[in-house]
Amino acid sequence: MTAPFTAFPIPTAPFEQAKFLTGGATTSRSEVQRWGDRINVLDFGAKGDDFTDCTAPIQAAIDYAFAHGFGSVYIPPGIYRVTGTIWLDPPNGMRTTGTSSPTVFNFSMALVGDENLGSDLPYGTEIRADDGSFGYANYPVLVVGPGQGMRVAGLMIRSEGGSLWNITFPNTGIGIAISGGAGGASRTLVERCMIMNLYTGIKTGWNSDALADSNTFFKVFVNAARYGWYFSQTQNYINELISCGAAVCTYAVYSPVGKAVNIYGGNYSFAGAANTDQSFTISGTTTPDAFTGQFSTTMTFPGSLGPPFSKNAFTDSLIGEPLYTAYAVETLHFGVIPLVFVSFNSVSNLITLKFDPSWVTGYFGNVGIDFSTTDIQAEIQACTTLYCCQRFIPFLGQGIHVYGAHTENPNTVTCLVKADSGFDGDSKCTVENIYLNYDPGQPGGPFQDRVQQVFPFAEAVTAAIEFSGSWGGYTALNTNRPILVSVTSTLAANFNHQEVRVFSPNLRYHSFFEFPAVNDPYSRGLGCGKFSCMSFFPHNSNPGHGFDWLQSRGNFHTYGVSPAPGAMPELLPSQFTDMQVGPPVVAALGSYPPAFGGVAYRVFQWDTNVTGGKLFALSNHEFYSYGQNLSVNWTYKGQSNILYVNSTDWLFNGLKIGLNNGSGTKWYVITGVFPTSGYVSVQGVTNSFTLLDGTKTVVYTGSTIFQESYSWTQY
Repeated sequence: MTAPFTAFPIPTAPFEQAKFLTGGATTSRSEVQRWGDRINVLDFGAKGDDFTDCTAPIQAAIDYAFAHGFGSVYIPPGIYRVTGTIWLDPPNGMRTTGTSSPTVFNFSMALVGDENLGSDLPYGTEIRADDGSFGYANYPVLVVGPGQGMRVAGLMIRSEGGSLWNITFPNTGIGIAISGGAGGASRTLVERCMIMNLYTGIKTGWNSDALADSNTFFKVFVNAARYGWYFSQTQNYINELISCGAAVCTYAVYSPVGKAVNIYGGNYSFAGAANTDQSFTISGTTTPDAFTGQFSTTMTFPGSLGPPFSKNAFTDSLIGEPLYTAYAVETLHFGVIPLVFVSFNSVSNLITLKFDPSWVTGYFGNVGIDFSTTDIQAEIQACTTLYCCQRFIPFLGQGIHVYGAHTENPNTVTCLVKADSGFDGDSKCTVENIYLNYDPGQPGGPFQDRVQQVFPFAEAVTAAIEFSGSWGGYTALNTNRPILVSVTSTLAANFNHQEVRVFSPNLRYHSFFEFPAVNDPYSRGLGCGKFSCMSFFPHNSNPGHGFDWLQSRGNFHTYGVSPAPGAMPELLPSQFTDMQVGPPVVAALGSYPPAFGGVAYRVFQWDTNVTGGKLFALSNHEFYSYGQNLSVNWTYKGQSNILYVNSTDWLFNGLKIGLNNGSGTKWYVITGVFPTSGYVSVQGVTNSFTLLDGTKTVVYTGSTIFQESYSWTQY
């Protein structure tokens, strides 16, 4: 690279000072005056030749602009290499007074590239950053100082190198770092920019937890990053993303402190993720630790690993973080188990994982269970394959509100929104009218589909989530496969804040899941949440294609879409007739929907005003039932919570089922359906953490799933 260029003064020769008219202008001005309209980095030695180190020339242009009262610095089309941070900040600002507590603020400056490309992606002016040896940028490429109304426009900021793995960059690399300052850092505008191949695309509050609010991003696109946008501080209030987008970012928008991030339109997708899926053979797995609220297991990888094998097969040497973000094993009788990465020793190839906390609490209780009563240790040790992939989370944190955006992740294990972090537990996340042109319950081939079914599509950890509106071809979480929602907080004080609400006008019902009060009689001691319906209930005959689309895991369970207190679901007169053929009912399955016990139904056909006799009917059974037994082949291991079946077509969460293993019929409620792997999860009717009856090492089989008979009372 060439040596830094020393800026030369703007010429003042008489010719340049002579005033003249241009074009149809009416006022004469000199060349000096015209040059002074906007500072051009080419006048300070910058060259857009993809070779010359332009760090010093660009900085000199910015510093000159500050010193002489100019408000804009222009970078013409070209590729400008830099090897260090560009400071859009006064010379005596953050570089000299320190980045943590700047004393200079309340200024305004714009750094502008080519804005006349006729394209949303500004390839015309590119700042290409490297470490001085054409390696990855390990520094903030552009620091926006704590000013008022700062502007960055028409730039592509790109680190040297690049990878669709998107996390193989130094974690200190940032595209645009917006700084905070007391009394300043407000109304920053970033527009028509693209940022690529950096660990973090845009980060607010980069320097300290100081005021950096009212940031607006318009048509900004981040590609190949660990974090697209990172709103890192408690004083980063009111951020707007308008027609922006992110691709191949593990986390598109991350706001851990819940200070209002409003997203309007745009595309937040993860393309090419199928290339990141791997399975590795495992052996020498040790016995899982004793259960202590959550537990871990150590898995040894001796000698040969499946491709791609390297000493950094699990963690990247640049950042020390795992290449994968979702792990799972498939047991013989406990289903697919989601795992969380703990550590990896690249010398011994020893990986340490722990079970996903929501899986543990969901199936084995908050207070713990004596693991010796189950055979899960032996089943874990028998596993020979570890499934690894990247899990895409477009919206992570609190106070994130998404309106009319598009996400397309057909080959990626996805958690659309994870309401998680710590500063403000009341900051609900909302998702409205998002467009999904794929089935989020079945993201791709067998690998992704298997892993997706055990990793939640939405997680309410420390804040609520609310969904509403139509989701393109997949209406408000209504998919071809059930998808999982996880609620994992254990803090009783947060019960009123931890909830998932779903509004689905196209399906004609309003449902929600929330924590009940501890003494809520509706939960019957089960610790289950409630899904509720308004007055109209879907008339789908097969719940496998209607309303079993959402299931919950965590501290509390959902048992189907149960009618809301005070609401009255409907049955068509013809359906009610079919439901009384028995007892037990012998009408063909599919001619009527299963009934929820203890709830009054209105028997009515609204378009013909036919009531079929008495207007109301109530059946005195529990949960959902078809009123007639189901011919389904099943198998399970004693003291597990997974029931394998030859078909899941008529099974859904909320359905009460009876199983007889030779010692009498025991009753359970289905809490989850996993059609890809051919099993359902169950809980006891009287105790939500009752496991399947039997001896822990014995496998039981049967061919009938018993149902409670209907017992209708009409009035």
